[in-house]
Amino acid sequence: MTTVSIEDQPTSDAPLMNTNDVARFIGLGPQTLINWRCQHKGPAWLKYGNIVRYTRADVLEWLSEQRKAPRRRVNTAAAPTR
Repeated sequence: MTTVSIEDQPTSDAPLMNTNDVARFIGLGPQTLINWRCQHKGPAWLKYGNIVRYTRADVLEWLSEQRKAPRRRVNTAAAPTR
């Protein structure tokens, strides 16, 4: 997986991002995003003509929706009583 430095991340005033920009930003290959669009998965995108673009806000929102909290084990053994 590719790591992204803070300098590589789009700024809030950055123009729309293309598929390669988003792929680099989230550490996936561009083809994954292309496949996801065909499957109606992944971050929301804009399409006009043959041009596909993503907004930073949509990508960040999608990333936050992907966050999973680890499951905590519940101790099912009864505690001894005194």
